[in-house]
Amino acid sequence: MKIGISQAPARRGVSELVTAQLSGAVAGLMLALDQLLPEAPQRPKIVDRDMTRC
Repeated sequence: MKIGISQAPARRGVSELVTAQLSGAVAGLMLALDQLLPEAPQRPKIVDRDMTRC
């Protein structure tokens, strides 16, 4: 089957649209996952006692 000149840009546009929708869906899932996971516990800062001595 031969693709006409008018059909080629339309097919490329459809594939770009599908790619954009998939990347948006993946980004949305990553944001949702980030909201569900608890934050990593904060480590206490290591303080050099020699530097803080008055």
